[in-house]
Amino acid sequence: MPGTSLSERGAGREAGAAACTVLVLASTLAVSGCRQTDYHAPPAQRRAMAGPDYTKLKHFIAMSDPLAMDHVLGGVKPEPQGGGAWRWTLERPRFKFVLPETNGLTFTAEFALPEVTFKETGPVTVTYWINQHELDRVRYETAGGHRFEKAVPAAWLRTDQDTVVGLDLDKVWTSPADGERFGLALTRLGFRD
Repeated sequence: MPGTSLSERGAGREAGAAACTVLVLASTLAVSGCRQTDYHAPPAQRRAMAGPDYTKLKHFIAMSDPLAMDHVLGGVKPEPQGGGAWRWTLERPRFKFVLPETNGLTFTAEFALPEVTFKETGPVTVTYWINQHELDRVRYETAGGHRFEKAVPAAWLRTDQDTVVGLDLDKVWTSPADGERFGLALTRLGFRD
């Protein structure tokens, strides 16, 4: 500033700095006397990522279970038969399961080839699929109850998404009365350790 000496300018700056220091200290003391509340805002809410439905899906299901149709992707008649113990399949039934682990699991299916359909179809070959991998192909030469069991390689299975199982029948019985198709009388299927 014109007309002021350097020493006067320095003294003005020192006075301004002292005033700022006093103001900061006073503000700090005033705030330190306030009581802090324990309230914290809730975290931001996010939608869960899509994945397996652990609320309904299981690793093994009986066709008599009220949640059986939640496991069916297609190819199974929704009406339970035999007092609710089994359901008819078509030629390509598909199912989904949730697995808690992948090591040491065996896929199991229990079903019947009823005499009434078998006498028309004869032997039936079933190809078993696990997540698009062919697990086995079995030819059933007799009517009646059957049980399929086979270990599944852990590399084919996932715990972070649904495991899809398929059964492909080489032939099914077609009703001459209405053209309706019938495959296996499925009782239960899924994974066991």
